[in-house]
Amino acid sequence: MNDKKSRCAVERTALVIRREGESLWLRANGKDVRLDAGRAEGGTAAGDTVKWDGRRWTIIR
Repeated sequence: MNDKKSRCAVERTALVIRREGESLWLRANGKDVRLDAGRAEGGTAAGDTVKWDGRRWTIIR
């Protein structure tokens, strides 16, 4: 049996649909999700496409 820990290789991406104060709303996999804006790269705005890097959402440039 293999005892090595595997890491998920799925890339998570989302569209930022709006910002409300200190919250961002993302559309990921057809669902709208609210998160603390501090979990995303500074300057993230509505219309940006972002991806999860394991620590925060970063803008795809």
